[in-house]
Amino acid sequence: MNRKITHQRTGAYMTVEASFIVPAVLCILLIVIYCCFYQYDRSCLDMDAYILCLRESHRKDASLWRAPQASKVKEASGKMFENKYFLISDLDMQAKTKGREIRCYGSADVCPEGFRGFYLMPEDIWSLRYAGRATQTDPALRLRRLRRLLYLKNEVEKKLQDSRG
Repeated sequence: MNRKITHQRTGAYMTVEASFIVPAVLCILLIVIYCCFYQYDRSCLDMDAYILCLRESHRKDASLWRAPQASKVKEASGKMFENKYFLISDLDMQAKTKGREIRCYGSADVCPEGFRGFYLMPEDIWSLRYAGRATQTDPALRLRRLRRLLYLKNEVEKKLQDSRG
């Protein structure tokens, strides 16, 4: 008879313990999944900011020595940042140029409406910042310059040899 009573009591204790453990495990699992979405958004924003800067640095115009323009980056950012990100709100992007270098940077909030005010996910730590930069280069122009310098060097060497010999 004592065995029956002990067996029934253990089952009740397991149910009570499971009622505490299962929600805790589910909350931890939800936070891990949310952190994965956060990392995905962060890496995509960094990549897109770099691609925007790179495209602007390689854009060709009529003038050969054109400096990159921040306004063109802002125009292209609308298409780039359209519907690719998960759980992002308040996406802000800025671009600045300094000589031949262009920088894109900004911030975004990652906390969705459903989690606002939830004690496990406070609003202030779930904002992310991203940045990208590129320097304008023209490989074809550099190759032409290098070939021209090599040609001039060879011409000077020939003239020196002719004048000596």
